[in-house]
Amino acid sequence: MFDKETVHAIKKGLLWHQRDRLFSRWKERYFILTRDYLHCFRRASGSERISEMGQFLLKIKLVDVEKVEWENKKTYSAVVLNFGRDGRIFLRSTEGLEEWFEYLEECTLASKERRRALRHSHDGKPRENNNVTPSLDDWLTNRQKIPSARMSTDTVSTRHQEDYSSFLRKRDWTPREHDWDHPSLDNRLSCE
Repeated sequence: MFDKETVHAIKKGLLWHQRDRLFSRWKERYFILTRDYLHCFRRASGSERISEMGQFLLKIKLVDVEKVEWENKKTYSAVVLNFGRDGRIFLRSTEGLEEWFEYLEECTLASKERRRALRHSHDGKPRENNNVTPSLDDWLTNRQKIPSARMSTDTVSTRHQEDYSSFLRKRDWTPREHDWDHPSLDNRLSCE
């Protein structure tokens, strides 16, 4: 069902998370980094918890991250996921933040490169998402290369034309005598 390569966890662990918004606070969250996404979960609570991972909160597409930055503050350092006009997300940790930064930077660049490669065809022309036009253009170009004598759609045999016209004749509606009679007390539906 899932491709192993896309759901394989590259790094996971607890990080402090803050959005670049007014009144936003630092919250401890459990993160899982895969090759194209950064998954965010609540930190599990309770004495019977199996792991640090709790309820799913959000999934960040790494291809949407414009830049992964390192920011030094007076009392801590943070990794910044910059989304341009859509804001920023700050991540910090007491241990292993440099490793998170390196993995996030590598995965973001690789994800963008994969996206770029998918948008370009084998001949180097960019393809738009959900656009049928390039394949239609290819089909029309290939169709023009076929000699006109070999195109089966250009000519229809007379036998097929006769069959089709007889089909249409059978399908034609011919009014019967009582089809359009006005309703009377005998032929209308009663509500009683």
